[in-house]
Formats: sequence, structure tokens, C-alpha cells
Amino acid sequence: MIRQPSYKDLLHVARHLRAVDVIELSLTRKDSPTRLALDAWRTQHRMMAYLGDEPVFAFGVALGEVSGHGQAWGFGTDKSPRVLREVTKYLRKRMIPALIGEGLSIVQALADPDNRVSARWLYHLGFTPHAKLAGIGAGGHDLVLWVTTADAQHRHPVPVAA
Repeated sequence: MIRQPSYKDLLHVARHLRAVDVIELSLTRKDSPTRLALDAWRTQHRMMAYLGDEPVFAFGVALGEVSGHGQAWGFGTDKSPRVLREVTKYLRKRMIPALIGEGLSIVQALADPDNRVSARWLYHLGFTPHAKLAGIGAGGHDLVLWVTTADAQHRHPVPVAA
């Protein structure tokens, strides 16, 4: 099930992150699970995937200060691989078209260049790597800037199995 999360559900996931998310978030953010959950809560477009009643994967897009620009994010627990297929379908069929309809024209995501899980998923969602950002992560770690545009989503829709 995918629905709007409560702050409590976001905090639960932030406190029980899977190892790959702990590593990636330690490079892109330098704050606590409480701050991660609060930032997700403040995001205009936020959703949560649940296994039964258990929150397992938070995702969304924060609108940027520049009109039409957004920052994609997502984080989950060890159970999140069990919901990623449904999350992917939701994003491709509902969230991405809705955001484009609201005027979003470009979305970016930052990822650890060593995180193959993030790379595969972002690519599948229609993002492409645009730049290696040298030294901007925590401890001077490099990050990859992934980008998708409304035009790219329209030109090359990624088929999603039913």
C-alpha cells in the first residue's frame, strides 16, 4: 500500500534504515534520523510504501526555489526491496505524470557513485547521470548528479510491467 505518511512513520523508517541508505545518506546529509524525517515531512510531495501497517520506504520530490525544479529523495528499511516494484509503478503511472502536470520540468537526485542499487533504480525511472560532483559529499566524497526532465519522460517513457 502506498499513501501519505505520518511524521511518526517517516521517523520509524529514518531510524531503521537499510545499510545502503545509511551509507548514501551519510554522504549527502550530516544529520540525525529526526532531521531526515522532519525534512521528508516538510516535503510537498511525499509518500510512504507500507507492508501491511509497517512503513518501509519513504519517497518524494521536494520543490526547488527555482520554478519547475525538484529534488527527488527516497530511503527505506531492509524490507524496502519488497515494495520497490509497487513504488516504481506508482511513480511512473501516478506521481511523475502528476508532477509534470503541475509544471515540474526537471528533477535531480544525488547518489553515491558506489551505490549500484540507487543507480539501477534511478536509470529505470528515466534519470541519467549528468555529472560527477567531486568532493561535495561528507568528508569530500564524490557524488553523482542524476537528472530527468519532463521532455525525457515524454520522449522515452519507461514501460512498467503490470
